[in-house]
Amino acid sequence: MVTPLPPSSTIVALVITSLALLLKCKASYPYTSIFSFGDSLAHTDTGFTDLKTCCGKGGSYNYNGSVVCGNPGVIACDDPSQHIAWDGIHLTEAAYRLIAKNIINGPYSTSI
Repeated sequence: MVTPLPPSSTIVALVITSLALLLKCKASYPYTSIFSFGDSLAHTDTGFTDLKTCCGKGGSYNYNGSVVCGNPGVIACDDPSQHIAWDGIHLTEAAYRLIAKNIINGPYSTSI
């Protein structure tokens, strides 16, 4: 079964909410950068079972920059929580959750 994509207004709301949470996290942990964490997720035992993007088409990692998520014929996976990348550019909610947990509880940050 293919999971239908949510309406674009829902996606925009999720992005705005995510950005607000990231800014709040950045205020609490100013010396932490989330941009280096995506790579480390793929190289550690994190529980992710699939390195392919959840929503994409083509390529060895289900990513083709000219055929992006939301285009006709591009489908989303059944279980995004098993993937690190949503569309080859953005991480999944599960990946961001793990990053946030590791920022708050370590090892990605330490209190000063």
